[in-house]
Amino acid sequence: MGFRHNHPFDYMGFAALIALFVILSLGFFPDTVQGEVQLPDSTYHDLHILSAHNATIPFLQETGIPFTSPAMRILVDAETEEDPWPTPQEINEKYLCPTYEEALALAQKIDFRTGMTEHPSNMCGPLAAAILEEFGLLPDGVTPADFWLANPDFGRPASLFPDSEFDTFTSREATKDFDFSAFPLHRGDFLYLYGGKDGDHMITVTEAASDGKVYGISNVRTGPGINDFVVQRDLLYDPSDPDAGVLREGFGRYHSPYGCKGFILIRSKNQTELSEAEDHSGPTE
Repeated sequence: MGFRHNHPFDYMGFAALIALFVILSLGFFPDTVQGEVQLPDSTYHDLHILSAHNATIPFLQETGIPFTSPAMRILVDAETEEDPWPTPQEINEKYLCPTYEEALALAQKIDFRTGMTEHPSNMCGPLAAAILEEFGLLPDGVTPADFWLANPDFGRPASLFPDSEFDTFTSREATKDFDFSAFPLHRGDFLYLYGGKDGDHMITVTEAASDGKVYGISNVRTGPGINDFVVQRDLLYDPSDPDAGVLREGFGRYHSPYGCKGFILIRSKNQTELSEAEDHSGPTE
């Protein structure tokens, strides 16, 4: 007596599974690849199978191994740590103003005074704060207007930054003599620069390049007239050239020597702590 199948075997379904297995095997082990491919752990995060045609697998492409499949593509959503801050290029496009008319429009857009009376000549604090806001570093309840004509003798700008969220470092050493190689500035740092008799200046660091060069954006006077102002990107310092940058040589002939009497640095605690600041500072207040 023969054996009776109570549940007929699905030969077509089994054949389809075998075919799918062969397709995947050919894709994952192409003839041109020798040996075992070791994938990083991150590639096993959130695998999704999508239909596609001759699509290249991203993580295998990074290893230099070609992979195509005529039937399907495995899309790997590997976890990547993305920079949440805007890029220097985005900041430049939004804030650089090569003409007075553009600088005036930016000052009015920042809106740090009433009645459209803003002017590029005294927008350094509000401008620095607006850039901090781009980085998500402006404290809750604080606006760029709070930085207008800020003066440490009356508590601002330091009082605007909670001690629980920010570190404050004060140096009375002139910026042209300060060793920024030993104590480098970071993107998102806020600087209050003590100047001469004509006033002080505020600026936020917008770039810290891989070669050590540091840049910022601020309002700059280009001539003797009241309307001779633009907003430009300046090299703050270059660790390979002790004389380069506005913190070394000044902002130009029409400016007070900002930083000549020292500076205040305010930095978010989310960045590197200022725990070793005293090793690189001059006399502090």
